[in-house]
Amino acid sequence: MKKSYALLASSILLGLITTSAQAVTLYDYREANPSYTDAQIDASFNAKTNKNKTITTTTGQKTSYDLNLNFDYERVISNPIRDIEFLSNINGSSTRASTGEKSNSYSGTASANVFNYFKPNSKGAFVYGGAKVADIKGKTGYYAAATAGVGYGRIVDATPMSQAIWIVRELRKQGKLTGDLSVTDYQNLARVIGKKDEYEARMSRVTANYEEAWVADMANVINASGKVNGQLDAAGVLRIYDVAVNDNGNFITRKIGSRVRAGIGSTIKNYTQDSSKPSAEIVGEYHRPINNDWQFSNVASLTGTVDSDENGYDLNNVMSFDRQISNKAYWKNSWTANRNKSYDQGVKTTTTSNILSTKYYYSLGNRVALSTGLEVTKSTDLKTDTTFTSGITYKLR
Repeated sequence: MKKSYALLASSILLGLITTSAQAVTLYDYREANPSYTDAQIDASFNAKTNKNKTITTTTGQKTSYDLNLNFDYERVISNPIRDIEFLSNINGSSTRASTGEKSNSYSGTASANVFNYFKPNSKGAFVYGGAKVADIKGKTGYYAAATAGVGYGRIVDATPMSQAIWIVRELRKQGKLTGDLSVTDYQNLARVIGKKDEYEARMSRVTANYEEAWVADMANVINASGKVNGQLDAAGVLRIYDVAVNDNGNFITRKIGSRVRAGIGSTIKNYTQDSSKPSAEIVGEYHRPINNDWQFSNVASLTGTVDSDENGYDLNNVMSFDRQISNKAYWKNSWTANRNKSYDQGVKTTTTSNILSTKYYYSLGNRVALSTGLEVTKSTDLKTDTTFTSGITYKLR
């Protein structure tokens, strides 16, 4: 376990050291309303024929397999005074052992939060309200809770600036530019990229080919910079289209900012417990682009129920280091630490788990990417488990 952590940390530090500094940064992005959508589906499948295993006279050794599906969805709708956040995650697996025994499992959560800021375009104080539901196969019931509270801070999505940087990189590789763009030109280009949904909504009433107008306006911004050899030709425009449209789903989300909040509410149902219980939560987020290629994020949450002598809680922390290697490839690393204390009919259960994951994605085009990676898991009373995974990813947005 310690060797796995050390190896991953060394790889990340090496990547940070070898990444060169650039004049324009993601912090130069200027966008008042940080709306964005991030959604993807991951699938992996492993199978073994087990032909070399001993065949018994009763059952024999059958082909075994393991199918895993994962769906992640995050949608933030913003205006100057309000952020509306929708989050969802669904995991499912289907396995068959060499003995022929089959098993299926699933878990899913969905939540919605509304953050109202006291001052328009502020990154300061807010009040919020939210709701969360969850379900796990094998539980006799489900989980549902509602919370309201106060907080401070705001998160901005700077992914359009990351895409602008990669568009300029690709054009410079082609020799289409005489030099780098100014920070203002980058901001203008990122502003057009960030208005994709606006172009789609406006143009769909006239034509389905809104992408033509969208890419044309990107080219106009670059032409107006004065750094183009003449005017962008067809090859240059096609390169912009390739990065902005074909590879659009292969950019990691680049968030900037921090947000903390604390609230109280009610656990309407906690799986096996039917009666409502008072609840409390504290959530802290910190997102920082280390440079134009590397992204650091950390999200910590503490939720709990207040139930006389049966006060349960769930402490969860997700730390991630992600790198945009190119417009077609990215590398995601994460460490998830969890400690949970729960009661079921008066019986206390306390568990601790750590999951270390590293995964490489390479685009096949049209939002589809091949993925391969390694996952190390350690839970209470269980030995460390290391899993090699490979599969396919489809990024919806």
